[in-house]
Amino acid sequence: MVAGRNNKGQFMAYKNRICSVDGCGKKISYGGKCKSHAQQKYHQANRELINLRHVEHREELKLDAMSYYSNGKPKCNICGFDDPRALVIDHINNNGAEHRKKIQSDRQGGGATTYLWLSKNKYPDGFQVLCANCNTIKERCHRRSLRA
Repeated sequence: MVAGRNNKGQFMAYKNRICSVDGCGKKISYGGKCKSHAQQKYHQANRELINLRHVEHREELKLDAMSYYSNGKPKCNICGFDDPRALVIDHINNNGAEHRKKIQSDRQGGGATTYLWLSKNKYPDGFQVLCANCNTIKERCHRRSLRA
């Protein structure tokens, strides 16, 4: 049984009603709509708040991973640079592309997907924190060694 209000604002209980969205056919859950249509309406009305929460969650995942691999305060493993805006997680064995392909689902495999994977897998070995400069230098040196 699902609860709702009628057109006079009176509280009513509905039994086996279907979603008010044309062609849906699912049983109602929230305010005369099925759960998916009610969520869709909420997301449309609160898009900015939801996006802000996603950004905050991604930043938290990144900071947690950086803190773990830096043994406390996030900093570059090579030069000690400590501005989190320019720090990245590096695959020590230069297998980043292979790892991103392995962990990605329907999303891209970098950034937040990697930080989420690290968190869910209890921060496994094989990763380090580098600043953007040291990461670029390491990558260029690795590519030169492959050509030689």
